[in-house]
Amino acid sequence: MSVYFLNNNADSGDTAYFSAANPGPEKLLLELISLDDGTVKEIPFDDENNTGSVCNMEISGLNPKKTGYRLKCGEKEFMDPYACMVTGDQVWGKYEPVGRI
Repeated sequence: MSVYFLNNNADSGDTAYFSAANPGPEKLLLELISLDDGTVKEIPFDDENNTGSVCNMEISGLNPKKTGYRLKCGEKEFMDPYACMVTGDQVWGKYEPVGRI
């Protein structure tokens, strides 16, 4: 997984670029998690932006201080092993890590 964040001027907003190799036959999804309330938004990677099994996505308007991310393929969720920062909640022994931009 590769993520980089481009902080533009106030007119064009902030843009994050995500790239990841799809580990399985199912469609790869990017999960964006609000660090304020924990809501999760699933965004599928678009097939026309793929190079082989590597999926690419560009998302504008993210607030890196309030947004975490994970990948999902089928029922499995994956953490970015190269995340610059990892946060998460432990609820009754279940730890759900979230990468930070």
